[in-house]
Amino acid sequence: MNAKKLLMPMFALALGTAVAAQAQDTGVRAAAQDSAGQGVTINVVNNNWLAMRVYVDVGSVRYRLGTVNGLGRQTLKVPASAVSNGNDIRLVAVPFAQRSATYTRVMLVYPGDELEYRIESRLALSNLFRL
Repeated sequence: MNAKKLLMPMFALALGTAVAAQAQDTGVRAAAQDSAGQGVTINVVNNNWLAMRVYVDVGSVRYRLGTVNGLGRQTLKVPASAVSNGNDIRLVAVPFAQRSATYTRVMLVYPGDELEYRIESRLALSNLFRL
């Protein structure tokens, strides 16, 4: 009888701890999935007269993000799968009908980040920064 009285509170404590740990783990996982599904938003401001094709280099893979018209603005998204746990990226802008391209510096990004890429009239002056 005494053994049952002693085991009952211990069992309740163990069960409560397991339930709390499961709830916390589920919350952490849900938060990670929410941010992982976002990808990275890039606001491109093209101050060049030429339309630009914009790419992102993630490791050795290049993704085409889209096109920005001359003297225009466009919001582009890096796929969530490309920056799932935080990756180094570099943006590339290629003017239509030209062979030259401009590359940004490498930047570490995480899902949910927002960046601004300014493409200037002189491509060498283009820059990327975090908002």
